[in-house]
Amino acid sequence: MCRFQGRNHEPTSSHHQATHNRIVSFIWASQTIRTLAAELMCLYTGHFLDQELQEPWAIGARDRLNANFLRAVNVLGARLEAQGQWEHAIPLYSRALELDNLAEGLYRRLMVAYREYGEPAEALNVYRRCREMLSIVLNTKPSSETEAIRRTLG
Repeated sequence: MCRFQGRNHEPTSSHHQATHNRIVSFIWASQTIRTLAAELMCLYTGHFLDQELQEPWAIGARDRLNANFLRAVNVLGARLEAQGQWEHAIPLYSRALELDNLAEGLYRRLMVAYREYGEPAEALNVYRRCREMLSIVLNTKPSSETEAIRRTLG
């Protein structure tokens, strides 16, 4: 028997069916997000004509594709995080960082994913890699948001 809004309700077969449908829908959505993340990583293998062509039209197309890729990674990663699927978010963010090693937001998401997955040492390694890349390539330091996450790692 369930309590709902202060009243007792006997579960009915329609209640069980509705619960079953919600569970199946949740499982299907979880698998779909994982599948989409895996497909995204297979489809986006690198920057469009990265070394072959430096024409303005190619650079613009390359930047748009990269921005769309990062947006897709962030959306799929957020869904995986919301479902507590850290073990699937980690490879998604890791692969995305292989393709764009200056995306500080991805470093932050990967740090959080490792922390929540129970791997604070790996999260600290990600922070160090972020700090080094930003320093070497851009001559800058991690943002206050990144530093705030680092402080939660111990």
